[in-house]
Amino acid sequence: MRIKRLITCILFIQALFLCSLVSAAPQTTTLSNYKLSEFVSNPEGEFDSIDFKGSPYFIELTEGDDSFELITTTLDDKYKLVKNTASITALLNLTPEDVNYYELQVKANAKEIFALIQGDKADGTRFGYLLHSQDGKSWYLNESFPLNGTLKNKLDDLYINDAANHSLTVSYSSYDYSFGYDNDKVFFSSDDGLTWNTMEVPKHSFVADGPYIADNGYFLNLKSQDSNYKSVLYSTDGTSPLVKVDTSKVQEYNFHGTQTAKKFEYINGIHSVNGKLIAQVEYVTNDDADDYSSLLWSSNDNGKTWSVLAELPESNIHQVKFVNNTYHIITSDHKFNSFYYRFTEGELSQSSDHSMAKPTLKFDKTMSEIMNITAKEVIFLLANLDGVRVVKF
Repeated sequence: MRIKRLITCILFIQALFLCSLVSAAPQTTTLSNYKLSEFVSNPEGEFDSIDFKGSPYFIELTEGDDSFELITTTLDDKYKLVKNTASITALLNLTPEDVNYYELQVKANAKEIFALIQGDKADGTRFGYLLHSQDGKSWYLNESFPLNGTLKNKLDDLYINDAANHSLTVSYSSYDYSFGYDNDKVFFSSDDGLTWNTMEVPKHSFVADGPYIADNGYFLNLKSQDSNYKSVLYSTDGTSPLVKVDTSKVQEYNFHGTQTAKKFEYINGIHSVNGKLIAQVEYVTNDDADDYSSLLWSSNDNGKTWSVLAELPESNIHQVKFVNNTYHIITSDHKFNSFYYRFTEGELSQSSDHSMAKPTLKFDKTMSEIMNITAKEVIFLLANLDGVRVVKF
């Protein structure tokens, strides 16, 4: 399932890069305009983008003749480019000669940026390292992370799942040909990666999503051979045993205009919003995993039970923020158009079938993210192969 999601993500990004940048709706004002090459040197290479302290950060792992570098590109308060470069070869003693394949993942909490670098070495072993930085300029190895260095098996994978406040979660997937998914673990830190708690996933199960951070707890979605790989949501405080969450009211859902119910498959994020928890959820049909739709769930009891908050007409939910008593949501459809929704909870409650109103803005063929929100304006970052724009609504 993780492979399916990774392929979907890759296809989505590739399609964005093949599209032309179309001007945003007339309600927006352009604050800055750049070539994509000014943010990342290789759009098909290893890079990730995050929101850190209200600013966009593009982190790129580049390969030279004899060294690896981590390049950070961000915008200052006047939306001007700021770049910094750090040597990964000097930090980790990795050279292109030693490495056959590598990949990068990046997340940020309130204090630090975390970068996970993993890949395959020329000698046939697999490696993984967790780095951290408070400014995107100076990078350090997270010395306390339990799995830095050589991983156990060639099929092992590490994932930075979530980062918020002072917390961070990482999952470890280890597939054994003889036993299947019997070695998954999850790692929790609540002090910016200084210390870690480790939890082993129940036997015959694997992590489908998460752990996600919500208030003082964590949520993760597991699939198990024993339940025919049905998605089951669990909660934990990071040290206590997993507790099964009641999703009986939302396990299946009939989307607007359809006759066949779809089933809960993936959790794509959980957020603390306006005194409740909001989850971004993906549903699929029983016979077609590519036919998926999205819902927002809400919980008023710290995740013990869940109900439907909103149905989204687009297939993907990218961001959910709650500012000034208003929900701000970014979605995208199968044609790689981005949509911005803005509505209050009262406006949503007027819909008997949970369907959302028409989007406030549509950005054609452009990957969109919310950079910053104030009482007077919303700042978007729009990107594709032709350029990167910062616009104000």
